Amino acid sequence: MAPHEAAQICKTVDCALPVKRNRKGWGMGYCEAHFRRSGRYVVPGSRYCNVQGYVAVKLADGRVVSEHRAVMEEQLGRPLKRGETVHHINGVRDDNRPENLELWYSPQPYGQRVEDLLRYAVTVHRAALLELLASNTAAPAGGSDV
Repeated sequence: MAPHEAAQICKTVDCALPVKRNRKGWGMGYCEAHFRRSGRYVVPGSRYCNVQGYVAVKLADGRVVSEHRAVMEEQLGRPLKRGETVHHINGVRDDNRPENLELWYSPQPYGQRVEDLLRYAVTVHRAALLELLASNTAAPAGGSDV
């Protein structure tokens, strides 16, 4: 049904006020006053947990955004840029305390180059690598491509 075909007046009995419309022009079925009482209206500042486990919050301008992104934008004093993501340090998606959030930037595809991964393993996990290499000294000569 096209927006102009939608109801023009509130469907509440004895109300002749025009229907509240969304940004696309679709009628919501109720006037402004009755829409707020219909149970479909969400007050700005309202929070709820979405299907993925993240907290969503309704802003004063009517947008619904992920709370962790809104918290990071407030902390930075600017909107997040393309490629910037917000990471929960402890892995708990509804823990949006500023000290639990990190700004990540990933302009490249996910994954790592082999040389970078090896350099990381050697510099950060040197002791574990040496122990692993020492335990594998009895491996057969000739090397295998495993």
